[in-house]
Formats: sequence, C-alpha cells, structure tokens
Amino acid sequence: MDMELTSRELATVILAAVFLIVAVLVNNDRAGLGKLGATAMKLLFHPKVWPVFLGFFLYSSTVIWFAHVWHLWAFDLLKDTIIIVLFTGIPLVMSVFDDRSGGSLIVRLIKQVIGIGALLLAYINLASFPLWGELIFQSAVAVLLLLVTFGEAGPDATHSGVARFAQITLGLVILGVFVYTTYVITEFSTLNWDEEGRAFLLSIWLPIMFLPAVYPLAYAGACEVALTRIALQNNREKPPALVRLAVIVGLRFSLRYANGLTDRWPATVAETWTYRSAAQVMSEFREAARAGARGRKNYAEQVKRMTGVSGRDADGLWLDRREFEGTKEVLRNLGFTQMSYAGDHKNRYRPDMEPLMCGWGWDKLPAAPGIQTSTSKDRRTWAAWRRTAGGYFFGVGGRTDNIYQLWLYDGVDAPAGFPQAGASGWETDTESLSLEWQKDDNPPPEVLAPRGVR
Repeated sequence: MDMELTSRELATVILAAVFLIVAVLVNNDRAGLGKLGATAMKLLFHPKVWPVFLGFFLYSSTVIWFAHVWHLWAFDLLKDTIIIVLFTGIPLVMSVFDDRSGGSLIVRLIKQVIGIGALLLAYINLASFPLWGELIFQSAVAVLLLLVTFGEAGPDATHSGVARFAQITLGLVILGVFVYTTYVITEFSTLNWDEEGRAFLLSIWLPIMFLPAVYPLAYAGACEVALTRIALQNNREKPPALVRLAVIVGLRFSLRYANGLTDRWPATVAETWTYRSAAQVMSEFREAARAGARGRKNYAEQVKRMTGVSGRDADGLWLDRREFEGTKEVLRNLGFTQMSYAGDHKNRYRPDMEPLMCGWGWDKLPAAPGIQTSTSKDRRTWAAWRRTAGGYFFGVGGRTDNIYQLWLYDGVDAPAGFPQAGASGWETDTESLSLEWQKDDNPPPEVLAPRGVR
C-alpha cells in the first residue's frame, strides 16, 4: 500500500496550510473568525447535513468494495482513492444545487473527469518537480489564477489586459510543465505504467460512479425547496400529505422539473387539497415546462439563424439581435445608478463610471463588454453606449435639468454627443420608446405561467 505523498501533493498541503495560517494571522477580527469557524462546524454537524456526507462516504466505500471484489481496485490505489473522494466527490456533493437539470450535472461531471483540463492535469502529474520547485510552481499558478479572476471581473480595458496577460503567462507555464513532463518520462522515467494506468482509470470511473449518489441528493434538495415554496403560499403551513405526494410523483424524478416549480406554480399547487387536483396541476406544470423548453429552443435557433445577417426585418427591427438583452439591461442599470449618484452629490454625475458597472446583466455580456462612457466637464450631462455583436448601438444618458429622467439611444452608429432634445437617436424613457427599446429580447421563460396567469 503506497500512501507516500509526491512532492507535488506535499507542496499542495504545505501551501494550503501556509494560506490558512496567514489568513488567521492577518485577520484583525480573531473573535469574528472564531465565530465563523464555529458557525461552519454547526452547519457541518446539522442534522440535515452530516447524514448526507456520511451517506456519501458509505456509498463510496461500497463502490470501492465492489470494485475490489471485481478486481478493479487494489489497496495500492488507496491514496488516489482518498484524494478523489475528498477533492472531487465532496465538492461535487457541496455544489449539487448549482445544476438546474440532470443534463447539466452530468456534463459538469464529465468535464471534471475527462475534459481537456482534467486529461492535461493527469498527464503533467506523471512527473513532479523537487519540493522547492513545486512550491514555486504552484505559488505562481495561484497568483496567475487570481490575476485572471481579477481581470475578468472588471469591465474596462485595463482589467481585460491584466486577464489576457495572466492567461498567456499561465498558458506558457503549463506548456513548460508539459514539456518538462514529456522529457522526464521519456528520458529518465522509471514509472510503473500498469500502476499509473490503473490510477488514471480510477480518476475516471470513480467520479462517474458518484453520479448515482449525487443526483438523488440534488433532486431531494430541489424537492424540499419546491415544497417549501408551496408552504410559503399557505401561511407557512405544509400542504396536505396527499398533495405533497402528488407533487413528488408529478416531478417525475426530474431535477429540471423540481427546480422549475417557481413563480406562480407554487401558489397554484397551494390552492389544491386533494391528490387528484394536485396531480392535475402537476400535469399542466409539466406541459408548461415542455412548452417553455420548446420556446427557448426556437429562440436560440432564431438567434443563431440571424447571426451575421445585417439589416432589419419587416417590422423595422434589427435582425442580428445577439447581446441585445444583456446590453439593454446593463445600460438601464447604469442609468439608474447614475441617477442615484447625482441625487446624492448635488446634481453632479460621476465621471468615472467603472465602479458603477455592477449589478444585473453582466453575465450576459463578454468579460470585456466595451462600454464607452463620457461625462461633460461640468458633470451635468453624461452618456454611455455599447456596440452589440450584431453591429447595433445602444446608449443611455442623463441631464441634471431632470436627473430622474433617463435618456435612451439606439442606432446603427454610436451617439454623436450627449442626450438632448432633438439629438438624433436620443429619447427619454417617458416618451414613446423606439421599437428596439420596446422589444423584449429576453428568452422565453423555462416554464410558462399557469393558464389564466400572464
């Protein structure tokens, strides 16, 4: 049984310990940190939490036992097995609520175990640097990953430049390690390829075997949330047992259905008091979910079909509508934020708008969205605009002669100046909006509303 850590694994342990120690030492609020730790322990040993982890460990042990019986596992793989369970299985269990459907859960798991990144990691782990080299290598990778995260979180060119620099540098570092690994295993390797092959296969089949345990956890959690939503519609009282049974049966063991029971559907279910009536509502819900899926598919196909097509349709709307939804949402939010800022700063707009670029919609745009901003010298007028992927411009702005009036712009060219009466393409949101700003570019809902509800 080989339980000895490689220099790479030992370096990871050392750096993790150093990080935790430094985090404790630099934190001035030791009492708050202690309370945070106590809260984490309480959550870990909560009656609804610890049985989940205990059940997962028992399930994993059972899988390993059967694999041992069928000669697919041996005790020399124990270290690799522990690492896979702790660093693949546990994070998977903790993130079960991140997936809206079983399909997304399966895709995420497959990417983790047989994606390009996973295969590359498995390859470069065939050879390690000396301990001092591993400490330098892993520290550099951690710093570069932090720079990538920092750069992608910012909306301006400086942030995106930092992200690109870090990504290129990280790529070069990984390429260097790849070359080093290839050199070592071809020139000096004394690797036991049979053992390494079994360890590699273990890193694939064992995480895949987690799925039969993880999916029921995700489904059970989604069902509990759905039933809680129904109870909230009835003064926090649980619906009758037969209604709850009809809901569970009606969800058809589908994670997508369980997560989709939102909006007006919980209230509709809460109005039922018999199994039959609740089952009828759940049947209508499943049809609404299927209709929503068809609508979203048609929407995506329409966007794809119009990609790169210039011009307008018969109603005068731009054909290539990529990024319209996110662009309009982000610009509106920026406009409302500038309103609030001017109201608190003597009717003066903020010239540096980067700190205001947050909130909803940013996840629908590229990491570097390319929003252009401008503020007059007296800070009494401002404007911001963006060119969509399809080549159409949307803008937003304001004037302090009425700070609570939002100006909107759209056109085939960028706005020529600040918003004002008569300026081409500009109009206030209290006027009759242009067709493009009136158009709802949001995709259809995942689940249509109940009948008779708009």
